[in-house]
Amino acid sequence: MNKEELNKFQKAVVESNSTNIVVTACAGSGKTSSLIFAVVEYRKKNPGHVIDIITYTRAATAVLKERLNAEGIYDVNISTIHVWSRERLKDLAELYHFKLHIIEKPIIMQILSEIIAKHRTKMNVEIVFSYVTGNKKMDVSDSYLKTLDALNTKYIRYKRENGLYDFTDYPLYLLTKLKEYNEKIYSTDALFVDELQDVDEEQSALFELVESHKKFYIGDSWQAIFGFRGADSKVFENLNDFDHQKLKINYRSYQEITDYATTVYKELRPLLGTPNLQISRILWSYPSGIECARGYGGNVYVLDMFGKTIKINGEFVDTNKTILNFLKLKPMILCRTNKQVKAFIDCGYNNATTVHQAKGLEYKNVICIDALLRDDEDLNIAYVAITRAEDNLLVANFQQIYRLVEWDSRI
Repeated sequence: MNKEELNKFQKAVVESNSTNIVVTACAGSGKTSSLIFAVVEYRKKNPGHVIDIITYTRAATAVLKERLNAEGIYDVNISTIHVWSRERLKDLAELYHFKLHIIEKPIIMQILSEIIAKHRTKMNVEIVFSYVTGNKKMDVSDSYLKTLDALNTKYIRYKRENGLYDFTDYPLYLLTKLKEYNEKIYSTDALFVDELQDVDEEQSALFELVESHKKFYIGDSWQAIFGFRGADSKVFENLNDFDHQKLKINYRSYQEITDYATTVYKELRPLLGTPNLQISRILWSYPSGIECARGYGGNVYVLDMFGKTIKINGEFVDTNKTILNFLKLKPMILCRTNKQVKAFIDCGYNNATTVHQAKGLEYKNVICIDALLRDDEDLNIAYVAITRAEDNLLVANFQQIYRLVEWDSRI
C-alpha cells in the first residue's frame, strides 16, 4: 500500500497535526500502514527530530523496519519496550552516576530453585526460567501452565520484595529511577507506540514522562488478550488529552464476519458474569458500522447449545454435514487451551492453534471453538478468534468438532 491508497480514516490520522493522537484500529483495518505513513509524514515535516517507535515483539520490529526502509526512512529508532527502556535507563545512569544492577541467569536460577523447592509440584528449573523470562507460548498442558503461572507470580513477588530487577523489568526499573530523581525523558521528539492495548500500568506511566513534540498511539482495546502479562486495555480511556480517532474500514474479512464479531462483542459484554455465557448465544448479526472493503460474500455458522447449527441471518442447517464440509476447506481451528490443540494434532489434524498464538494472523477459513465468557478478557479472546477469519467462520463446541475430526481421520 502507498499513501495514495489510504482510505479517508487513515489519511485523517496520518495527516493529523494533533500533538497527541490515539487511534483505535479495528481488526483488519490497516493498522500497520497507518502507523508507517504517520511516521513518514512526521519525518518529512521534522527532518532533524528523534523518532522512537515502540513495539511489543521482535517480529513486529523487523516488519516496521522493513516497511519504513521501503519508504526511504532509515533514521528512526524501532525497538521493543524493553530495549527502549534499557537505553533510556543507561542514559539516566550516566547522568546521575549510578550503576545498573540487573540479575542474570545464575542468580535467577538460584532464586527459582529456592522457590521450586518450597512449591508442592516439583518442576524443571530450566523450563521455569524460560517461562519467567518471556517464553509464555510453551506447548504444555493447561495444568502445567497454571503451575508455571504460580511460580512466576512467586518469582515476581520475590523480586519486588528484595528490590531486584532482571532484563524483563527494564520498563519498571526505568520508571522507578525516573521517579527517584524526579526526572522525565527529553531525548524523544516523537513517540509512536504500536499495539497500545498491550501496554501495562508501568509502561503507560513511563510514556507519560516522555516530553515529546508528538505522541501517536495505535491499537484496539477489543483485542486486549494479554491481561496475564499485566496489559491494561483501559489505557485508551485514560488518555483524556488525546485526539481520539478510529479506523473504520476492514480489508481482511467479508462483511458477514465483521458484523457477527461486532454483534457478539456488543451483545455479550453487558451479560458478562452470567452463568454459562458462551459465544454461541449469538445466532444473529446486525450492521457493525465498519465497512468491509471486500463487501459481502462470506458465511458464518454457529452450533448452538442445543446441538443445532444455524447460518447467521439464515436458516438452520444439518450440523454434521456442515461441519464435515467445513473441514474440507482445511480451516484453522482456534482453541482456548493447549490441551484442545494437542487433541486435534494427536488425531492427525495439524491446523489447530490457540487464539493467543494466532493474534496478528489471518486465515481464509476459521473454526472458533466455543468458550465460556466470564470477563472482558474472555470476550476479547473470542473477538480476536472470530476476526482472524477472512471468508468463512464456524463457531462450534470442542466435543462436536473433535468427534467429527476424529471420525473424518479414520475414513
